[in-house]
Amino acid sequence: MADMDNVIKCMARQLRDGDIVYTGLASVPAVLAVALARYWGLNIWFINVTEIYDPRGIAITPSSGDPYSFIGGAGFMTSLDAFDLARRGQLDVMFFSAAQVDRRGNMNLSVIGNYDKPRVRLPGGAAAAYLYRRARR
Repeated sequence: MADMDNVIKCMARQLRDGDIVYTGLASVPAVLAVALARYWGLNIWFINVTEIYDPRGIAITPSSGDPYSFIGGAGFMTSLDAFDLARRGQLDVMFFSAAQVDRRGNMNLSVIGNYDKPRVRLPGGAAAAYLYRRARR
């Protein structure tokens, strides 16, 4: 558990005051990093895949895509609105996870092994391919 604590702290240290941050599905460490940065006093505008922005509270559940993970909030922002925010260059940070990441930052979100006959087929990146190139960090 101490290793995950360090990962969350490192993620939180990547955030800056005033950042607009988006988290996707299965992003519990990213959600906790945003919460930690806010605890440290950073003003973070938090958007997540459940379409609730700036939640007042967080309940950790197995999936950060669970709408009951977030308590209260400033309002709702649809995924389409979040993608438009990214398209306009206004999304500062998007936390991604991947099966593989190369030294150039290219991510594999699809398979482990040969693409035509993979050992494991992953669920994919949903909107990651779109958002990855549009988030500032």
